Amino acid sequence: MKFPTLALALLAAAPSALATEKLYIVTFSNETPNSEVVAARDHLARNGCKITHEYTLIKGFAATCPEATMADYQVSAQSNKYKPTVEEDQVVTIWNGGSS
Repeated sequence: MKFPTLALALLAAAPSALATEKLYIVTFSNETPNSEVVAARDHLARNGCKITHEYTLIKGFAATCPEATMADYQVSAQSNKYKPTVEEDQVVTIWNGGSS
């Protein structure tokens, strides 16, 4: 029995389709040259990430990436002179802990 070509293609694509993607915020210190920020952005875009926002008040960007891609990037970026701060995007709220 032969599998149809489409079925084989879907099976081959399944692992990448199951990869968990998350939204990350990548920021750099003010001393970081713009070329370093652009290089980081381009590197992630070439490796399966989607840049969702580029910040103007701070040096950085937001990107949706597979967890494995971002983990690999964080390890490789640690040897860089201008180390980025990478955080998973999350909701921030203000709560004083008191009763109302």
